[in-house]
Amino acid sequence: MPVRLSTTLSKISSVPNSTNAELMNRLYSFMKSTGASASHCNNTLKTAIAFAHYLGSDQSFYDIRTNDKIIDFLDTKLKDNVRDPE
Repeated sequence: MPVRLSTTLSKISSVPNSTNAELMNRLYSFMKSTGASASHCNNTLKTAIAFAHYLGSDQSFYDIRTNDKIIDFLDTKLKDNVRDPE
């Protein structure tokens, strides 16, 4: 069952870094103001929440200066050949 946008929005408060949570709220407001679809908002926020949890409470999005942390996060999403043979 897909996660609804309202559920995703409620999970922003669980982000361990308050700066990141505020940035996600501002991101959602911006996406709404530009007419982005609920599906796009939901997918973008789910990814941002997962990345914020990966960073933990010690780092905000502002601290990311190189792509190393982003690539490390994305590497955690890769499935091995046993779990996903295709």
